[in-house]
Amino acid sequence: MNTLETHVDSQRVIPNDKPVVLALSGGIDSTVLFHVLKTLGHRLVVAHVNHQQRPESDDEMHAIKRLCASHKVPCDTLVLQDADAGNFQHIARQKRRAFFVSVAKKHGSDTVALAHHLNDQAETLVMRFIKGYRLASLSAMARVSRHDGIRFVRPFLDIPKQQLIDYATEHGLRSFEDSTNTQTHYTRNRVRHQLMPVLLEENPNFLEAAKQHTQRFEALGDLLSERTDAFLSRFHTRYDLSAFLRETSLVRHDIIKTLIEPYKPYPSTDVVEALIDLLTRNDPNATYPLDDDHHFIKAYDVFYIDTTEASPTLNVCVDKEGLVDLGPHGTYLVTQEILDHKHTNYCAICYNEKVFPLYFRTRRNGDRIRLSVGTKKVKSIFIDHKVPRVDRDAVLLLANREEVLWIPFLKMSAKVSRDQQHTLYVYEVRPCSKKTSKTF
Repeated sequence: MNTLETHVDSQRVIPNDKPVVLALSGGIDSTVLFHVLKTLGHRLVVAHVNHQQRPESDDEMHAIKRLCASHKVPCDTLVLQDADAGNFQHIARQKRRAFFVSVAKKHGSDTVALAHHLNDQAETLVMRFIKGYRLASLSAMARVSRHDGIRFVRPFLDIPKQQLIDYATEHGLRSFEDSTNTQTHYTRNRVRHQLMPVLLEENPNFLEAAKQHTQRFEALGDLLSERTDAFLSRFHTRYDLSAFLRETSLVRHDIIKTLIEPYKPYPSTDVVEALIDLLTRNDPNATYPLDDDHHFIKAYDVFYIDTTEASPTLNVCVDKEGLVDLGPHGTYLVTQEILDHKHTNYCAICYNEKVFPLYFRTRRNGDRIRLSVGTKKVKSIFIDHKVPRVDRDAVLLLANREEVLWIPFLKMSAKVSRDQQHTLYVYEVRPCSKKTSKTF
């Protein structure tokens, strides 16, 4: 068996019991992989993407279809429409990946084989150094990765390009040369044609050095991921700020990037550093928009991500004793009776002919609450109890026409005057829902 076939077979990344989808561009790399996998006896399904970037693209697609037909290999193709719109490389990469996943699922496969080789890996490493990628990304391309339940494998990842060229020559394989590979307006092409020759001249063993570096970065990335996962799982959805600040700068960066990626895919270093700066400065409350629906929020001793929808204004008038259903804010009983109950969330207020109407409502500008030493701004109460600014509009208040009497959520009550003969009690009999409940 040829050395290249032995190498691929020994990795055990290509299944023998299911078909494997081969991303076949028609270039020398994927053509060699096609031949190697056929020689090893794997059942293949070819997935070809026609980017329509060159006049010969359609002819190459038809040639690939003929090749597959001659080997009785199924061939699915995708022709990209409007390929020049926006960031072509980024859009094309997303569409290719989605196409490969759909082909795999269609044919009952769980594996897509890609022909990336050691030169590609070294170029990727250099590009990521240049762009300032985080440590975990400096492992460059993984031999095995997953997307939407499908394995993406790269069996040539530690094979130099020259070895593939030699194999193609030895076996007389016909392939196509993509003329866009010489266009230097693409970053990878500039790295390939301008930087790599210089690096190889300085160090003829640069490819091997790059392979070793990516392996080390992968190991370091694994350790970093373990540290990040431990922090995130420790605090679940609200993260302790002091614990975060005790982490090293590298771990902080990875925590923030991991936390915001579901809302802001591929966040830039500038965004991550802006959020770290937000957490380290003295402002007790701060927010940063992640997308149309979510904000990154710092609130005193914690930080978290929450929706940006405005809290609905509440104003329910109570003009007599009885149950008051406030929906997600809970249910309260207004009565003169002293109840034997399990709830600690209640208050007692002076009862006279002018006690009604009372109002269950949310806060308003200038709200004040009566305490034993006078009145105090509700805003100051929120600050004292470290109620996050973004949560204050959802806090329930009990008030009369002049002032706030009680903040149920903070379990503060108005004082009862000793010269009054009657007391009106307000009991919480059903707690607020989890959606409106907060813990400070």
